[in-house]
Amino acid sequence: MNSRGRGRGVSRNSDRRPNNLPSRGGGGGKGRGGTRGNNSYQDEHELVALVKNAQRSCRTWGAGWQEYCSVNGGGTTDPSRHTSSFILQALAELGLPKGSAKEKYVEEVKAIQKTSEAHRKQWTDYCDQHGDGTYDPNFYDESFLRQALTVLETARERVSRRVGGDSLPQLIEAVKLLQRNTNPVYRAAWEEYCQEWGGMLDPGLYSISQLTAGLDFMDTAVNLVRRIKEIAKRKRDKWVSYCDEHGDCVYDPVLHNTEFLRDAYAHLTGEQFGRNSVYSTRKIRRFQKSDPAASTAWKEYCDEHGGGVYDPARQTEEFLDNAVKYLSEKFPDKF
Repeated sequence: MNSRGRGRGVSRNSDRRPNNLPSRGGGGGKGRGGTRGNNSYQDEHELVALVKNAQRSCRTWGAGWQEYCSVNGGGTTDPSRHTSSFILQALAELGLPKGSAKEKYVEEVKAIQKTSEAHRKQWTDYCDQHGDGTYDPNFYDESFLRQALTVLETARERVSRRVGGDSLPQLIEAVKLLQRNTNPVYRAAWEEYCQEWGGMLDPGLYSISQLTAGLDFMDTAVNLVRRIKEIAKRKRDKWVSYCDEHGDCVYDPVLHNTEFLRDAYAHLTGEQFGRNSVYSTRKIRRFQKSDPAASTAWKEYCDEHGGGVYDPARQTEEFLDNAVKYLSEKFPDKF
């Protein structure tokens, strides 16, 4: 980014379901309409995948499935050879194993919603835009929930929750966790960020403020790649043309650095993608190196407005924004 056990007291035509599966028809929690959307369990393929994942994740659950099939399904344990109705009734009887991926994602979504009104609104807005307006996370499949979580929480919030805070050891561990993340943008963004500090990749060599800025930079990179992908789908020709001219004909946003993607975003939308001091620092340093006059202009600006501090990494984000605006008007060909 689918018949009940002997003596279990449930009729063959029972409609009872486990709590963490969507109900048939239109149930599924708060929302606008509650009808089944593209991301709910609307065909047997998703149910088959759910059973197979449950079997892999819990041996005891797998044994229960085999027993259930032996009693009610003619001994056939392959879920793909059973109907959706049979699988749903089996799941109502067996439930889902604790610790399954979907169950974990459901609990994470619920926990995030409780942290703030802003996070709750993020979830409902995401469901309105990408789901079908149903707000109960149990109603959606694993893929939908996993993608939603990347939007609901920043990377820093997720890893902070996992490691327990923002002390130096915890921030170091947070960076390491993101480097091991399956999304390659995190690792690439960390390497890009480290270039501003001499290329040292070991997070243990950085201070709390540097690690905090690095985590924010990684977050920004991931969100930027996601936005570019969305825009490229709508404006394919413009994206391809921009990459042909400025990006060596490389069309996958994941393969570009954040500076290229920010410039591309501005070109495609006419807007700036947020603000980031690392991005401004890089622009200033490139400007300084462009010619002696540019370097002198930067130093004069710092003498007048920045206390004589010439290292852009030691200036505030607001100062850098103002400096870029001022210098780009004076040297339009340098930016």
